[in-house]
Amino acid sequence: MDKTMKLSNVDEGVQMIKSRRSLGKVLIVLDDVDCPKKLRFLADSPDWFGGGSIIILTTRNKRCLNVNKAYSSYEAKGLAKNKALELFSWNAFKQHHPTDNYVNLCNRVLHYAKGLPLALVVLGSSLFQRDEEYWESILDRLKTIPLDDIQKVFQVSYNGLDDRCKKVFLDIVCFFKDWGEKTVTKILEGCRFHPKTELKELDDKCLISISDGFIRMHNLLQEMGWAIVREKHPENPGKWCRLWEYEDIESVLTTNMFQGTENIEGMFLSMSNTTEPIKLHVEAFKSMNRLRLLKVGPYMVRLSQDFELPSRELTYLEWSGYSLESMPSNFHAYNLVELYLRFSRIRRLWEGNMWYKGLKSFPEFKENMERLRVLDFSGTGIEEVPSSIRHLHGLEDLNLICDQRKEDIHPQSSLVQLFITDFASRGIQNDSFNPYSLKISSPSNYNGMEGRIPSDIFHQSSLETLSICNFNFKEVGIPLDNWYLPSLRSLSLHYCNLMEGEVLNHVCQLSSLKELDLKGSHFISIPTGISRLSNLIVLNLSHCKDLQQIPELPLNLQILDAYGSNRISLRSSILQFHSLIDWFKSALKQNSWINSVHCVIGDPGICIDIPRS
Repeated sequence: MDKTMKLSNVDEGVQMIKSRRSLGKVLIVLDDVDCPKKLRFLADSPDWFGGGSIIILTTRNKRCLNVNKAYSSYEAKGLAKNKALELFSWNAFKQHHPTDNYVNLCNRVLHYAKGLPLALVVLGSSLFQRDEEYWESILDRLKTIPLDDIQKVFQVSYNGLDDRCKKVFLDIVCFFKDWGEKTVTKILEGCRFHPKTELKELDDKCLISISDGFIRMHNLLQEMGWAIVREKHPENPGKWCRLWEYEDIESVLTTNMFQGTENIEGMFLSMSNTTEPIKLHVEAFKSMNRLRLLKVGPYMVRLSQDFELPSRELTYLEWSGYSLESMPSNFHAYNLVELYLRFSRIRRLWEGNMWYKGLKSFPEFKENMERLRVLDFSGTGIEEVPSSIRHLHGLEDLNLICDQRKEDIHPQSSLVQLFITDFASRGIQNDSFNPYSLKISSPSNYNGMEGRIPSDIFHQSSLETLSICNFNFKEVGIPLDNWYLPSLRSLSLHYCNLMEGEVLNHVCQLSSLKELDLKGSHFISIPTGISRLSNLIVLNLSHCKDLQQIPELPLNLQILDAYGSNRISLRSSILQFHSLIDWFKSALKQNSWINSVHCVIGDPGICIDIPRS
């Protein structure tokens, strides 16, 4: 079955599922199905699948189980008391049992929670490191809340947060669930929160979880957060602090509901089933002086020329398909952290950043915009970046195209990531500039290089990632004096026409390297000194057409990719290759266990992957 499949409509998907039933028995898990229609589309009948197939679904809507009489149902039971006590204790005491003086209090919590795992986790986390008097007050409060009203049970934990944590929690509920932690942290910092503190507090209380760099939240907790936002004015979304549903936003932006909208701090208008854009009332945003977060999906709003956006608190603005040629005259960018105007018609800005090829000029920055962190000019028609860019004291991530800078780069010391496309030979003029990531790219068909890559790039003490791509080092010089890159962890020099010589010798001196990408180089062999890179884990020698010899490799290497390096053949280097395999076998013995060893031998190359525990 194809890994990626594009479907034009639901019926096409249904027919595709039915046509695949000849593939044999399958296991399908559908989690948190909220309406019968979805199940009918995905698994309307057991006959759709081969004999012996298993379809498992979880739902909080019993009607979903009535789709087909052949489906049997099972109602999940609460945890047994001993299991419930252990789960609760891990969250309330960080051990598998309660402390002696809390045993009776724990039993009261267990009696109330009736084995519901999420209730045990949330309540336990909220009671962690609290004294007995606090436990008693929480238990007294729970007496008035039936367990069936689970959202109010969770709200007990929410009520224990300070005001700043409550605001961050509601931002995540309404806007940032499943977003990257780094992105959300950057935006919340611009809102004058302390997200490292608040996110940790929410994580400790199990109101959110942070895994693999993303912020997660249980659906029940999100529904509790939505209920909190609606609580005081359930029928009047114009008085809510946050808006996230299309119907509510439409009613606020198009009717007289925009009166009294001064409480609104965030509004995310995403795609809906309608194709008709909202015709915005001219005064819709006039009272939204507390608006911090605004996102509008592609072409979802129709603007008039006298559109106003007066909030001075705007921190995050994303407006895809913005239909005017300039931002409103009362647009304030001082607090902006990120500004996205993809697919817009804009041709003139006051302050900020955008992605549109029609934009030719960018005005001088009239303010320091100390909270602006990301500025990306890639994919635009901007011909020159204003010299006042050096005044953006908080800028951390800058993406430039060579033609956009007529002078040397003068980055602020705050800049930690710099990406330059179509690079030409100019220097980085700031002694206090210490980035951790630097990417320099020249398109493969670009031959108008003059001079050489400036030497100051190779003397950055804090640089952890360096990528120089698509250069012809035969024609474009690269500094051959000693490199000083003590913190460098990842180096990519792919498709740079590298030959034997000084550059490779310099690379072999970078003792902190963990990843080295020399893809598309033209050397016959690499220096034996590469074995001294004791921290190297990944080595990419793929598509090195002239490569014939692979020397002794570093002891900690886990991945070697020489795919497409045609001259390393089984016949011409059989002894050398067996020596390589013997070396990997000796490396394996140093580990207590290994998941797998995967080798592909023969034309057009070699790929060896050793996953480790």
